[in-house]
Amino acid sequence: MAQFVELPLAWTRGAAEVELRFEALHVDDADSKATMVLCRFDSLAGRAALPKSVMSVLAPGDELTLYTVRLRRIDHGDFSTTLAAVTDVSTPDERFMAKLKVE
Repeated sequence: MAQFVELPLAWTRGAAEVELRFEALHVDDADSKATMVLCRFDSLAGRAALPKSVMSVLAPGDELTLYTVRLRRIDHGDFSTTLAAVTDVSTPDERFMAKLKVE
């Protein structure tokens, strides 16, 4: 995927209360800075776009990891617990974990 352009995305099999997340970590060795990018989308929408402003902080070779998250809050009287179920996104044939690489 190209570095300085908006990246349109489309997917199938979205579910209620599930987010599709894209995450990347860019480390700049020259000034010892690290930048983390996290984009969250409603999985039911089936489409979104990673904005140009997000793509511009990444460098060629950086990878975006894709995964889904389902959060469930459980109340226990005076307190609550939030459970998170995290699942890797796989290729359509379900043989490999899906990742995107910046060019």
